[in-house]
Amino acid sequence: MTSPKLPIPATPFINIQVTVLQKPSGTGSSSYDVSCNPESITVTQPDSVINYQLVEPTPQEIEFSGVDTKPDHNHQLSAATISVSGKLLTLSDANTKDQILDLTLKFHDKQGNKISFDPQVINRPDAR
Repeated sequence: MTSPKLPIPATPFINIQVTVLQKPSGTGSSSYDVSCNPESITVTQPDSVINYQLVEPTPQEIEFSGVDTKPDHNHQLSAATISVSGKLLTLSDANTKDQILDLTLKFHDKQGNKISFDPQVINRPDAR
């Protein structure tokens, strides 16, 4: 006896636009302001794809270099992938546990300056 086939739901995609701008001179050497739109996200569906995208007016020389997550071994977020252009950072979220995940997005510029920003991903699997 075979079980009835259930439809496979479409994968939810969450796109976050990231802007990185150098602060005016006189405010420190190579310091940057980073912002995300939206600032934080709440994931309510399983197996969601989260995509961080560098957008204008971010200078072309800024690229993603990685991401750190806390808690480290959360069994929720996949390893991140960075696009060939360095402008997209993508990961998937299992969203099976109600918790707040702290990310550290990492960037660099052509001079080798390191930049980071700390957004949150809020997992709410029961909020569907």
